[in-house]
Amino acid sequence: MSNKYAVFFRKLWVGMLLSLIAGFLADTHIHPSQDEVFYVLEGSYRFKVGEELYNLTIGDSIFLPRKVPHAWTQVSEKGKMTVVLQPAGKLENFFVTMSALDHEPTPEEVAKIFAANEMQIVGPPLKIN
Repeated sequence: MSNKYAVFFRKLWVGMLLSLIAGFLADTHIHPSQDEVFYVLEGSYRFKVGEELYNLTIGDSIFLPRKVPHAWTQVSEKGKMTVVLQPAGKLENFFVTMSALDHEPTPEEVAKIFAANEMQIVGPPLKIN
């Protein structure tokens, strides 16, 4: 496939592999213009979509519609998921920016990074308890 087509398709959707540490907590947030699909490859996770809670494990997937507040956390010590966003938006840039930080960001910094990448924090992270 030529680069021209790869760039075209990349604008339609973006997919990533997430491998995080136990207890990772995502702030409750929305994507105003993107739908998200997560698929669990390893470990277990808890998701909150709107007011509903879901426990996912290997082989499970979940659809998170745009404009619906959601959060998730890794429950197991090890975990791995794929995530696909459609349309692509700026999520890839969000993860690049966050991983390049050389310090623990303040809540204000995180909110600015979310906003710069077409997302909005609307609540606290999802607790495991």
